[in-house]
Parts: sequence; C-alpha cells; structure tokens
Amino acid sequence: EFLVNQLSSAAKMIDLLKTNEKVQQKLEESLAVLKENNIALDNLSRIDAMTGILNRRGFMDAAQKMIDRKDGTVYVIYVDMNNLKIINDRYGHEEGDYSLKLIADILGKTVEGRGVAGRIGGDEFACALDYDKEDEVLQEIYHQFYLHNQSSDKPYNVTVSAGTSKVDEESGLTLQHALTQADEGLYHVKMLRSKDVAKE
Repeated sequence: EFLVNQLSSAAKMIDLLKTNEKVQQKLEESLAVLKENNIALDNLSRIDAMTGILNRRGFMDAAQKMIDRKDGTVYVIYVDMNNLKIINDRYGHEEGDYSLKLIADILGKTVEGRGVAGRIGGDEFACALDYDKEDEVLQEIYHQFYLHNQSSDKPYNVTVSAGTSKVDEESGLTLQHALTQADEGLYHVKMLRSKDVAKE
C-alpha cells in the first residue's frame, strides 16, 4: 500500500510537472506576442493617422536621434500649408484633407533616404535632414509642388511656405530652438504668399 501511494504521488508529480511545462511554454509564447504587439502599438503611436508619416512625437524622437548621432549639420525645415482654410471653405474638407496628404507625400519622398518628415500640427510639417545644401532641398520641395499643380486636375493649387534652421556645434541650438527659429523664418515667407488658390 505504501509503494502504491508513493507511485501514485510520483505519477501525479510527473503530471503536474508536464502541465507546468506546458503552462510555462504558453506563458513564454504569450509574452512574445505581447512584446510584438507593444512594439506595433508604439510604432502606431508615432504615426499620423491621416497622412501616414510621423506625428509630432515620432518626428521629435527621430530627429533627435539624428542630431545625437550626427557629427555635422542637421538641417531643420518647418513647412506650413498655404490657404488651407480657403480650400476647406471653397472646395470642401475632403479637398483640404487631400492637400494635407499630398504635402506629407511630397515631403516624405523628398527626404527619403536622407532624413525624416513629420506632421507636427494641423497644417504644419517639419523635416530634419543630414544634408549640406539647404537651398537645393527647399527648391526641390517647391519644385515638386509646382510639378503637381501643373499636372493635377484639381481646380486649385496646393502650395506651402517653409523656413529653415540648423543644428550643429557652432549654432548650439536644440531641436526645439531650431524648430522655433525655422518657424520664425517661415512666418516672413508666408507674409508674401498669394491667397488666390484657384487655377486660371
């Protein structure tokens, strides 16, 4: 009877150990899935839902990483859409949304491979680039909008104003200060914009 009890206890112990092993394996699998989901959620929290590019948080994090690892100059470009309210009022909010998505697309393609672009406010965007030819980048951005407006069947033009700044050892600017300085430059450019959005 003693041996039978011992064997029964041993069998139960073995069964418990096997069950524990399965539970442990399922727990590890669940933790792995949870980790993947957390990574996916974190990535989603950095993306602007409408345009698909980085949101303010995502842009600030990515641009700061560029600054932290860059020995040379990081150019910061602050971009603001011209006449969003006029397009919304005259052509509808769907066209305003289309314009914002277009800006995100053009900026994203322009900086691809050399920097990051993000939507940091309603109609405000920013770029950070490892680049040493600031004027060429700006001209490229403006030129892409010109090409779009020439070929688009939309009854209005989509245009932007931009200001720039730079972060390097000489300037001593932080990313936030560079954005503020670029925004100030943008303001002066925006004062010269045309408020006539309709095509001829």
